[in-house]
Amino acid sequence: MRKKAAAALRLLSGSFTPFLLAYWGEEERRVVQDWAKGARFADAAPALDKQLADSLGQGWFVRTVNLGRTALQLALESLCMETGSEVLVPSFGCLGTVTPVLQAGLEPVFVDVDEDFNIRFESVKQACGPKTRAVIVPHLSGLWAADTERIVQFARQNNLWIIEDAAQAQGLVHQGVAAGTFGDIGIFSAHGGKQILSAAGGWVVTRNQQIGDRLRARELGQEPRDIVQERMSQFMELCAAPPAQLARKYLGRAVQYRTGELTEPVLGDSVMQFTPAAMSGLDARLILLQLEKLDEIRRLRIEHAQRWISGLARLPFTTMRIPPVTGNIFTKLLLSFRGPGGEMESDFFRRTLLSCGIETEWSYMPLHLRPPLDKHRRASMDCMESGYRGAFAVPVRPNLGRGDWKRIAKALSAASGYST
Repeated sequence: MRKKAAAALRLLSGSFTPFLLAYWGEEERRVVQDWAKGARFADAAPALDKQLADSLGQGWFVRTVNLGRTALQLALESLCMETGSEVLVPSFGCLGTVTPVLQAGLEPVFVDVDEDFNIRFESVKQACGPKTRAVIVPHLSGLWAADTERIVQFARQNNLWIIEDAAQAQGLVHQGVAAGTFGDIGIFSAHGGKQILSAAGGWVVTRNQQIGDRLRARELGQEPRDIVQERMSQFMELCAAPPAQLARKYLGRAVQYRTGELTEPVLGDSVMQFTPAAMSGLDARLILLQLEKLDEIRRLRIEHAQRWISGLARLPFTTMRIPPVTGNIFTKLLLSFRGPGGEMESDFFRRTLLSCGIETEWSYMPLHLRPPLDKHRRASMDCMESGYRGAFAVPVRPNLGRGDWKRIAKALSAASGYST
């Protein structure tokens, strides 16, 4: 009760560290204002296509679209798999990973993850069946999926397509090669909690000429302007408002916070639907501006994550797992608590952060536990089901400031007094 009261007082005073806050300057805000006044930025999408293709090198094809999940759907459709073909999908992920599989007329098969919540080779091997045609390999939270090379080799040996999901890994490089370019197709995203934080936008990349030709031939209309505007307004309200304003929105959640908040939601008879479309000029222009800052964004995220990790290492929690620093650009710093007492330690730490005005983010609810997705075939989920309930992410966004770090230091100090 005391922690709830402390959280409420801090939030009412505007003393708040949001989990997400757009790393925007005056130019990005001016673009949004000009769009609202009628600007179209018609040249932005072609310019973005060219810049992305040039950054990859000769022979690469890029197609920009309205959403990351649109990019995944187009990628799947470009492979021309028979209706009902199976696609292996890590169960630890967002609905945007599985909805495109269903909309493309394909069958998702859920596979397990490793201790860092990235796809696990042994589970892929177990789940592969006679109807399996593709594997989706994400690099979750900006961490290189350790089994990528083994999965790619297995896929080549078994005539499977590899779709590399780099939505959270824009700018991640492994052994000199960019994430998203190891498979047959790579997909990227610029919304949600990504390296490039904006209201929307996704793209597909490939160097397979036939796939590129199919992607090029796919006709996509523009989204209605009011839909783009509504999405941007929601983004501004949730991710680009002053922290004091975000604090007041978060107040209700802080007061109502309770153990067991993460539950298995029922999705109804179908999962979320969406309409594939071309990328708007607004989203393209904002992404171009963010790409100019990508090196800086990545550097600051890594620095902030390492600062967190230094403090976390001194805490008395015995079940907390901190993700590796190597091969990690820290789109998120996702902590997990495994073993006896893990959920208790996780709950204590999250409450402590909240009482100091620090917003955190729950981990994903595994897809195979969400009706009606629980009806689909799956591998055994031993690793995921032993660790997801206590997992949550802490803010490492590039615009953490002095006040944020004071709150973080206070929370870490308070958490150091934990005892069972």
